[in-house]
Amino acid sequence: MPSEDDDYSFVEKTISTPIKSGPSRAVPLTSTKRTGPLTDGTTLEVVYKDTVVGHVFSCSSSIPGVTQEQRWILHEGYCPLPRRGVSLRWAKALVEPITTLDAWKRALNDAPLWKAGATYVMTSVSSTDTLEDTKAPPFLCHLNELHQVDDGMPQAQGVVTIALGDTRTGYVFGSPSFVAAEGRVNTEHWILLPSYASPRSQTSAELLIDESQDQGHFTASRDFLRFADSIWEPGSTHSVASCVYLSELPPDL
Repeated sequence: MPSEDDDYSFVEKTISTPIKSGPSRAVPLTSTKRTGPLTDGTTLEVVYKDTVVGHVFSCSSSIPGVTQEQRWILHEGYCPLPRRGVSLRWAKALVEPITTLDAWKRALNDAPLWKAGATYVMTSVSSTDTLEDTKAPPFLCHLNELHQVDDGMPQAQGVVTIALGDTRTGYVFGSPSFVAAEGRVNTEHWILLPSYASPRSQTSAELLIDESQDQGHFTASRDFLRFADSIWEPGSTHSVASCVYLSELPPDL
């Protein structure tokens, strides 16, 4: 369960005002070199044990308070993703690379992207080059009243590590879920170290994503951010993501 010290004030502001996607134009919040965890204008495959279990598209954003927008498709049985053995790689199976939001929307009903039973995740990201600003960005779609649910998930959330080969390049912490009529929501904190690099071409190394076996568990984001402060290096990026999990494709993709 979130601690009373966690900042969920963004929820009340978001449910009263729908957020519409703007054109793919970067509006940097700080001097950070990264708009988010993924490279803008790329589509990646989500892979588990050599099987493609989803895709994710990312682009820059013109929405105030948002530096990157992401759209995830996770196939049936893979939301949430397995705790170990997941990777992100360049989308090799696509006939043509999907590099714009318009192209992503056109391709959604084509194989191998959308499949029956899949989960569509709309994610807004706010990235900075410090740990001082921890406010979550607005959601990418309108949400009615939110309330917290006990869905059997453990109160202590595991830390996910990101690696390029044998080198750890980042960490992710996700909050417990809230639920609205439209779907479930949560927030994530991504810590990207200077060595972090998202796949941007066919020759890029895969990002390996695993639950950490040695960083323990945290019950609130403030505890994770204390850990983040202990491993922070100049040139690192802190990305806060607001995620909406939908069982059907929304009208505004």
